[in-house]
Amino acid sequence: MPSDLLHTKSTRLKRATPPSYTNFIAHQRSKKNGAGTALINAVIKAARAAKQHTIQLNVNKKNNAIGFYQRHHFQVSYEVVIDIGQGFVMDDFVMQKQL
Repeated sequence: MPSDLLHTKSTRLKRATPPSYTNFIAHQRSKKNGAGTALINAVIKAARAAKQHTIQLNVNKKNNAIGFYQRHHFQVSYEVVIDIGQGFVMDDFVMQKQL
């Protein structure tokens, strides 16, 4: 996969409960070619290697990626609104997948 098709601010498994990767963003050109599936599979592999049983992510409630995550067996666990300052909020679903 060309490096210009994927952006990430963090590639380390964070010590959270459950552990999480953050800020993976696939370029529009990378969609529908397996890049997202490869990325999810890499996260799953890393989580399993770290002996984790669950992974989770936040996704905006209006993001078309929700269907992608559901196809990969993520389920909405709860909703969260996070104030990020200057009058902006993140209105997200928190989705989890059991490994």
